[in-house]
This record gives sequence, C-alpha cells and structure tokens, in this order.
Amino acid sequence: MQHKKLAALVLGMMAVLLAAACSSDPTATAAPTQSSGPAPTPTVERLSMKYGLLSFVSTEWGPFVAQSEGFYDRAGLDVEFVFTGGFGDLNTLLLAGEVDAILGAFTTPMLGRPQGQPVKLISAGHNTREDYNNWYAALPNSGIETLADVRGKTVNMFAEGSFAWTIAHTYLDSNGLLDDVDLVGLPFQEAYSGLVTGRSDVGIFIEPFFSLANEASIAEFGKPLNVIWTFEDAMGMDDIVLATPSLAMENTIATKTEELQRFVTATINAQYWGWKEENRPRVREIIAEWTNTDVAVINKAKLAPGSLNGRFPAGQLQKTQQLLNQAGSLTTPPLPDEDLFDMRFVRNLELVNP
Repeated sequence: MQHKKLAALVLGMMAVLLAAACSSDPTATAAPTQSSGPAPTPTVERLSMKYGLLSFVSTEWGPFVAQSEGFYDRAGLDVEFVFTGGFGDLNTLLLAGEVDAILGAFTTPMLGRPQGQPVKLISAGHNTREDYNNWYAALPNSGIETLADVRGKTVNMFAEGSFAWTIAHTYLDSNGLLDDVDLVGLPFQEAYSGLVTGRSDVGIFIEPFFSLANEASIAEFGKPLNVIWTFEDAMGMDDIVLATPSLAMENTIATKTEELQRFVTATINAQYWGWKEENRPRVREIIAEWTNTDVAVINKAKLAPGSLNGRFPAGQLQKTQQLLNQAGSLTTPPLPDEDLFDMRFVRNLELVNP
C-alpha cells in the first residue's frame, strides 16, 4: 500500500493542545482576569515586550497564569499578548519582528536555522512527567491492540512536517511498517471522529481530546481507547519535552535580554505555583478563560506538566534532529545544542517559593 504524500507543513505541536478555533488575524488582547497581588517593587524599571501565541493552545498555560496571577507585573514586565490563528502565522510575526517571543515547536530552530533563520529556543515547555504524554490510539473494538496490528491500516498523524508526523513516520519506519500503512492528516479535534467514521484506524491524541475521546469510547463501546504507542515510545526516552513557550530571534535576545529573562523567570515561577495541588483548580479556570472553553471540559483533561526548570532532557534535541533526518524533513547534519538553545535564561532563574 503506497504511503500518501501530503503537502509539507512545518507546524508546531506541540504539542500542543487544541480546544477551540481562533481568528487568523493577529490582535493584541488584554488579560481577562488580573490578580490583586502586590505591586511591583518601585525600584524595578518597568519593561515591556510582545508575546505571540494561540488562544486555543492550553498546554503551555504558564504565560496565561503569569499574566492573570500577576507574575509578570511583579517582575516589572508588561507583556502584551498577540494572538494569531496558527503556528505558521506565529513564525511570520516573529520573523517580521512584530513580537519579541512566541509559543511554538521546539523543532522550529532545527528546521529554520539551516535555512538562515536566526531563531533560538530560550526555554523548554511542557513535558511528559507523571502519566502525561501524546498518544497514538485506536478504538477498543478495532482489533488493533499492538503495533503489528497496524499493518494495512490508516494512521492519522495530524500534518506532514509536524512533530506528530515525524513521530509516526519514523516509528513506523523503524518497525518495518511504513510501506504497509496509509498516512492521513486530520486536525487534533477530529482525531476521535476520524476513528468512528473510518477515516483513520489509529490517530494522534493530545489533551483535552484524549480524555474526551476516552469518555466517548467508554460510553459507546464500554472501554477506553487502545493506546498503541506514545511519543516517549517513539523517542525511546522518558520525560520528554513536547513544545516550547519561548522562541526568539537572535537580535531580540541581544537587545531585549532583560525582558526575556524576566519573561522566562516569571513564566516558570507561575508554572511552579500552578503545579501545586491547591492551585490547580485556579489554573484550570485561567485556562478556560483564555481559551474560551467551558471549564467543565478543561476539568476532564489531564493538566499538562509545565516545565519547572526550562531545560530539555539530555540528548532530546539531538535525538529529535535524527528523527527529522530519518523522516526527510531535515537534510542537513544535526546542529549542536548550543546552536539551537540559548540557555542563559534558564541558567539565571530566580525561583520564588518553589
């Protein structure tokens, strides 16, 4: 069976969690809620920056919490959120210098720097601590229970060029199955309906769609989805990073170093605060507010574990480039970590009451 060729899309994931659609025109938006926390220290010079993101991506909830709970304000940083409709639009804003940093895929500098785009990671994003992951799964009545059962089936891998596509392509290739499956691309929010309607036999699931799909599967078939493999399986690693809240251009890193340092520090402090059990209900409320999603839906989903140190596991950036090479998305040799990730911002973290 011939593997279907899809138009190449260099999309971020990541991982990315989609809950609603959003306008494709960038607009600056004020925070829906703001805490009445203590005012910033008067001696701290107030700085400002613009941050590009998607209102329907809630896995990287740190900036939402940092804005709503006053972490940026107390750091003396005014952060203007600029929302846009897709990851490609975010990259366009960044390259045009219209924002100082963006939410995005950690594969962006891997694919962009060989083409002359001076973009770098300045912090790692949510990861697979505890039981969190991204999952490739099938219906419980599909007869697909192991990887070998995927032969002759159709796999939804989101979109060619995305990290989800790279994971599917290389994992199937490494297990001798790539030529015996069809690959299709469906939006994350259609992963479950794609299985039910027969458009795919195995699909990529991220939150909240994984939890919602399991709920629907139990109601319809009496059992949750069969997980066939995860991102950790495909990477051969534990506790991998799935995305990044912080990509910036080299010239911005040089000219707005202090702004970016405050941004990274406040965001990770917000994630420390939000990961505490007693604060998680408030985090879910904030996610619902920013993503215009019913909080009942957010409450059903696994809360993405925000990074607590802004770092990638040893070897992940190199392993990811190897997979991109294997998938044909990257045709140049892997770059060293320091060419992709400017670690000064995570080395200089000042954590408050972790």
